[in-house]
Amino acid sequence: MSIDRQKEIVLVIDDEPDWLESIKAALDSDERECVCFHSWKDAAKKVPSEIKPHVAIVDLHLSLDTPSSGIHVIKQLTDRMPELPVVAFTGDRDSADKAEECINAGAVQFVTKPVESAELVARVNQAAWIMRKQIMARSVERAEEQEAALAEEMFLRRNTFVGKMDLAYGYRPLRAVGGDYFDFITFPGEGRFILAIGDAIGHGVSAALHRNVVGGAIRAIAEITREKLSPDRTMELVNNVVSRSGASRAGMTLFLAVVDVQSGKLTYSSAGHPAPIILRARHTHLLELKGSELGLVEGALYSSAEWTLEPGDLLLLYTDGISELVVASDDGHDEMLEPDRLAEETRRIVNSLGFKDLPQRLFSRLEELTGGKGFHDDCTVITLHMQN
Repeated sequence: MSIDRQKEIVLVIDDEPDWLESIKAALDSDERECVCFHSWKDAAKKVPSEIKPHVAIVDLHLSLDTPSSGIHVIKQLTDRMPELPVVAFTGDRDSADKAEECINAGAVQFVTKPVESAELVARVNQAAWIMRKQIMARSVERAEEQEAALAEEMFLRRNTFVGKMDLAYGYRPLRAVGGDYFDFITFPGEGRFILAIGDAIGHGVSAALHRNVVGGAIRAIAEITREKLSPDRTMELVNNVVSRSGASRAGMTLFLAVVDVQSGKLTYSSAGHPAPIILRARHTHLLELKGSELGLVEGALYSSAEWTLEPGDLLLLYTDGISELVVASDDGHDEMLEPDRLAEETRRIVNSLGFKDLPQRLFSRLEELTGGKGFHDDCTVITLHMQN
């Protein structure tokens, strides 16, 4: 078997010849090549010793692999190549349970056949994006480019308006490659979006890889579940993916919320992440919720809670690079930045300068409070303002 090593390799395992031809016709190009097998038994002899794919496509019904199933194949693939993005295909229409099983096995995409060529290409492109991010994270020389591209892809602009909500972010990595994660996932026409923020424990390449696994899993699960999306169940599925990925053994915190644009209702879950702050008039509220960090305990259960934003409310999310910052107190002594102090400093900025560039202004103020010592960890701040 002759393979062009310069191309992106897509491993396809399916026992339907017509479907294999359709996949090759849709995906083969100057930059991409499909390598096809009718069974895992044949593919297992060459993966990854001779063939190192960037993406895998697996059919869940493989008659030639009996008694092995597509789920078994996905587990075998992800055991051999933990960072390999796998796209699972099935002809089952009633596939919600099967989709969850695939995600738990390690797949990042789930597609019901038949599928149009354009959608197939889009799915593979998204899976390949996960692999490319992981490869980029290993290259320290390209780290600054990777971080800048990541921030641009996730939020597009520093300020994004969704209905009457003004969403803004600020990000300061300690090193060229960081472990902070943040994402904003919309559902066109559905009037809601996902807001997520997290922190992979540690620094550098390993933390970045861990963060990328979590980000890819969240997007895949969100696309699969759609109407049935719940933050607590999503957290459980992501935790299982991370636990089996091998990307990190150190854990990762995550706060994930589904936001209803019209009502302002937040349904949220937390995996050990610092509690976001609600600033309402003169009152402050913490969205505290217990939950173990991702990747530490496979099968861990998570809970969810709700909060409704009112006009004028500000939601402040941040990573532990902020909450563990050492700042000067009013009497001149050094102290850890507590949520009340963070809320107070945020109010002062809003009262004097408004909401424009709030995360960046908050960074500047906090840096002043360190007395020139600066930040000692990756720092991310996200603000969501419910306009009047």
